Amino acid sequence: MEYDIPKTEAQCRTKLREEFDKHRHVKDVRVIDMLVVKGQLELVETVKRFKQKCHVMNYFKAPI
Repeated sequence: MEYDIPKTEAQCRTKLREEFDKHRHVKDVRVIDMLVVKGQLELVETVKRFKQKCHVMNYFKAPI
């Protein structure tokens, strides 16, 4: 099963890259570990479809 979202694979990869770049400046190992764990949890929740389509689309909202 896949999410039926109006985004291409390239757009999703670009958004994922933006999320990595947002934390590029982090040097503290404890913070890096926390970000890795949070990222893994987000991935598991998305893959197991605990998140609905609207939750996935929130990543693509323009920042306020």
